[in-house]
Amino acid sequence: PEFARLPVVHLDPLAPARAAALLDDVTDGAAAPAVREQLLAEAEGNPALLVALVRRLSPAELRGHRPLPSPLADAGALAEAAGGVPTGPSAQARDLLLTVAAAGEASDGSDADAGLVRDALRRLRPAPGLGPGPGLGPGLGLGPGLG
Repeated sequence: PEFARLPVVHLDPLAPARAAALLDDVTDGAAAPAVREQLLAEAEGNPALLVALVRRLSPAELRGHRPLPSPLADAGALAEAAGGVPTGPSAQARDLLLTVAAAGEASDGSDADAGLVRDALRRLRPAPGLGPGPGLGPGLGLGPGLG
């Protein structure tokens, strides 16, 4: 309900050539041609699913020396591709997402005001000495000073 007004972001699947390049990168080109085609078909351009499918294969399966698991994209692979069992973001991550969304709306543009987000993040962070809360630590790719 609280996310109902947020815009939906649609991500298109990878083009076949890009999915194939990702598969080659992830497997160092070690996938047998038949296995390669099956992985690409099963993932349908979803990069997270493609990587999850590759991770669950043994070297023998990847090279075509053993049969692939069936179904290839089982519940475990799908959960891995989705980032685990979907339980929703932590309270702090939810606050961060809502803050960025609100900053975007407040700026009347497609980009959020970075200063507004930084100020809000400072208020969301726990007291000094407690460390960053879950989902608000460094390495989030939010840019300088954002985490």
